[in-house]
Amino acid sequence: MEKISETQYDKAVNPGKEKGFPADSTAAVATEAAYLQTAAGRVWRKADTLFFKTQQGTIIKLKNGPTYQDAEDSYEGYRFLDRLDPIEQWLVEVGKWEGRYYLLIDQQTGKRTDLISYPVISPDRQHFACANSSPTGYDLAGIQLWVKPLGSPPKLRWQRISNSMQPGISAFGPRWENDKTLLFCEDFIIANRYMRIKL
Repeated sequence: MEKISETQYDKAVNPGKEKGFPADSTAAVATEAAYLQTAAGRVWRKADTLFFKTQQGTIIKLKNGPTYQDAEDSYEGYRFLDRLDPIEQWLVEVGKWEGRYYLLIDQQTGKRTDLISYPVISPDRQHFACANSSPTGYDLAGIQLWVKPLGSPPKLRWQRISNSMQPGISAFGPRWENDKTLLFCEDFIIANRYMRIKL
């Protein structure tokens, strides 16, 4: 890992704006309905449950509600975000009692993979990166690098995760310089530091 200039960072391809949901609950429902239309009938919602039909024919269910003995603070709510065909996954945003994370569902097998942020896919579609800066401290902060060979599930290759309040660890803005080089920012509170990782 090496430090680079802001100019070098700016030259890399920006992945663009991530999909998300408006704060208004009615608008958020309509937004998810529009996202579900892109899933070609293989992902749908019925009331508080999301359904996924894998290529193997298995039905995966994600139901909103407490995940541990009806404890309110264990609540998780699932909203469909995107169909990530380049890495053969569906993307779900998971809202917790405090904070959130992201979940991949494998389109072939239904295998689930937890992510700290929205994935940014490499140009050759063999890797993706996640980076998160969490000023509230409710979410994991740091960076993850995943490998995703065609036909295989994602595998975590490297990560640096820590207490989000510790400066120099919170990361954001991952972008790919090329197939084998990832750039990202580190949040140092006073100023940002730009970093490069070569695979």
